[in-house]
Amino acid sequence: MNSRWMKSAVLVLCLLLSVPALALAQSGSGNGGNGNGGNGTVNGRTGSATFQSNNPMPVMIWTVWGLDSSGSGTVSTSSDVSTVVLYDNGLATWSQSNADGSNTSGCTGPCIDTAQLSTSQINDLLQQLRRSGAFRQNSNNSSASPSDTSLTTITVFSFVKGSTSVANTFSFHSAQGRLGTVQNAFSQFLSDNFGSSTINGGSGTGTGSGQ
Repeated sequence: MNSRWMKSAVLVLCLLLSVPALALAQSGSGNGGNGNGGNGTVNGRTGSATFQSNNPMPVMIWTVWGLDSSGSGTVSTSSDVSTVVLYDNGLATWSQSNADGSNTSGCTGPCIDTAQLSTSQINDLLQQLRRSGAFRQNSNNSSASPSDTSLTTITVFSFVKGSTSVANTFSFHSAQGRLGTVQNAFSQFLSDNFGSSTINGGSGTGTGSGQ
């Protein structure tokens, strides 16, 4: 009887000692995830820095097409093109068919530049785009005017869950009214991170500018 009581007492004591240790271990794991793991929210998506780095999702695609030099006001296979893609892991890529050397890398002609942004930089840009109405713009049903030199196409992504995002795409030939605010926010983003706010840079027919 005494032996059975002693065994029960030892078992209870072991359980009492192990509970704080388990709680401490769980607490330590959680804090490590928020601190050293670098958890953060980008465009509504939450996860560790490692997870987002390995599983990036697009946040924005911004493309500027030079209009056909024939004066038709359309995009053709000979059009110059410049595209910026921003991912929620902070990586931004800028590909240009006719870079003019004014950006940070100084590259000319067909080239690609990259930049690494922080979580706050991405969220600040998205906040500016949201305030300017980029996430609720309608499609462009207008033809280019004789003075238009480019077509800008913008796709912004709103995170839903898992690996799903909802995209909103709109375009314009000239940035008027609210679109001017959208354009200014993007030009500032380019200037801050790539050293130039010129889109599809260079002179000559069929090029567009971010300003």
